[in-house]
Amino acid sequence: MFVDKEGWTYLNEQPLARELNTNGRVFSLGNKDQFLDYLDGVKDSASPEHLTLINQIYGEPTPYITLYKSEEE
Repeated sequence: MFVDKEGWTYLNEQPLARELNTNGRVFSLGNKDQFLDYLDGVKDSASPEHLTLINQIYGEPTPYITLYKSEEE
């Protein structure tokens, strides 16, 4: 789960973190490098067959860059 920094802090405070006892991973901008490493791991662990199926269903992946383009372009 990707949450804001405040949510991440609350979810990692004791005793709440211990009481929740979740196996999930929580990320925020405060640990975004860990999140990117996690995503790389997910991608790297996918079999070639799985990636082929994803491409058949969704098409070739293309980077989402329109968020970074200025309106003047």
